[in-house]
Amino acid sequence: MGDEQRGRRGGSELPPYAEELPLATSAPGPDEGLVVELGRPLYEARTWLRIVGVTLFVAAFFTALTIIGVAVAWLPVWMGILLWQAASAAEDAQFTGSPGALAEAQRKLKTYFIIQAVVMIPSMLVSIILFVMGLMQGLQQQAAGGM
Repeated sequence: MGDEQRGRRGGSELPPYAEELPLATSAPGPDEGLVVELGRPLYEARTWLRIVGVTLFVAAFFTALTIIGVAVAWLPVWMGILLWQAASAAEDAQFTGSPGALAEAQRKLKTYFIIQAVVMIPSMLVSIILFVMGLMQGLQQQAAGGM
């Protein structure tokens, strides 16, 4: 591994596939160094992004096994794809210093979290309504049985 690659990564060891990725032939410019530094947390979380993405694929499969689930199984698939793409873009940003790759990773995560919120908020409201209805019915039965 050349000194150029070591200097770019701050002396850390590169993953085995790093040799296949395109690297800048000169020392990183100020923008590239900033992109690498700002993108490092996403790069370090890339494995977890992919694990959650695969978990969402599995959840989509089991959701699709139900009649109603077929209609909504595409959501976890889409969310899993977004996380996988964000991880790949974070890798690209880390190895190339590309601001576009870092922005792409952030856009994918933004879309993921918007979808997550759109799904989560109504689900929480339905859960609260069902909990209150169950609680009220339980109290009614207790009052009727206690008399």
